[in-house]
Amino acid sequence: MPDLTITTLDDTTAQFMADSIPVWASAVPAWRRSMDEGRTTLLVALLDGAPVGVAQLVHGVIPEVCNVGVLAPHRGHGIGSALMREAERRAAPAGGLRLGVGVDNPSARALYERLGLRPTGERTTTTYDYVGAEGATRTATETDEWMEKTLP
Repeated sequence: MPDLTITTLDDTTAQFMADSIPVWASAVPAWRRSMDEGRTTLLVALLDGAPVGVAQLVHGVIPEVCNVGVLAPHRGHGIGSALMREAERRAAPAGGLRLGVGVDNPSARALYERLGLRPTGERTTTTYDYVGAEGATRTATETDEWMEKTLP
């Protein structure tokens, strides 16, 4: 049975991700910078020691989870749920967490609803650049619906 571990981004994992996973390579420097500045924590799911998923926890009065992603071959095996449970554990002292989920991403929304997050009715639209799996820079516009969960 594969060994799944949720940890935080470290130098070794960051280098591996930057060298081997194009879809995350361009984000690694920003993730490192925001962690170094104390603004976020990047959770990394390791399957048998190899990174297969990430979730970024933005520190604040109500922590925000963003950039949740699991590599396609590993989706549907509980990795996203494990990342979210760890984000909840870390956000518990604040009493809750929130996240924005793309209105065109029903599978992610279903995951978050199964984990107890509820829509707030708030929506935001953001345009951003990212590097795709093939290494090309692309621009996307995404409308997100915000979801929240109260934590014990």
